[in-house]
Amino acid sequence: MSNFYISDPHFGHFNVMRYDGRPFNSLQEMEDVLTENWNKRVKANDTVYILGDVSWFNNGADNRALLNSLNGKKILIRGNHDKVMNQCKDCFAEIRDYARIVDGDQTVILFHYPIAFWDGQFRDTVHLYGHVHNSHQWNMFESWMREARALQDIPMRAYNVGAMMDYMDYGPRTLKEIIESYGPLVADDK
Repeated sequence: MSNFYISDPHFGHFNVMRYDGRPFNSLQEMEDVLTENWNKRVKANDTVYILGDVSWFNNGADNRALLNSLNGKKILIRGNHDKVMNQCKDCFAEIRDYARIVDGDQTVILFHYPIAFWDGQFRDTVHLYGHVHNSHQWNMFESWMREARALQDIPMRAYNVGAMMDYMDYGPRTLKEIIESYGPLVADDK
């Protein structure tokens, strides 16, 4: 059994392909790739923490069909586009706004939005987030994190787990994969 993480898959959301520069020719292609990548990695007894913005579908039936097609036990950390998910609560093991979990020996803070100061950030706690996609807001947060690391000489490990990030490759990833694929955290760009 493994834990996996992903944010902002935005199933059914045509405009997100342009917003993120997603490399798909159609909405169907994006949904097929997201589903295939998910099910290729996640087994029935694995847990997937979805850090918000699961889909753009406006009704419970479409969301239920989508969620039932994805492997694993799903825990939703609500995003700003997840209000309709209340119609299919039975598809999730839990629905929360925020979570503090332990994955192996690592404490992890899960929230849809990036947090500048999270519980345990100076004690090697990892923060996983989404919401900002690969936008200028993500670049601003990353810039702030580099500056904070330089000033305080503390790793302060926060990772954007948006599906569109290169290291996420449109599928859920384990914490180890996220950290290793993200690369070293540096205080500045020297």
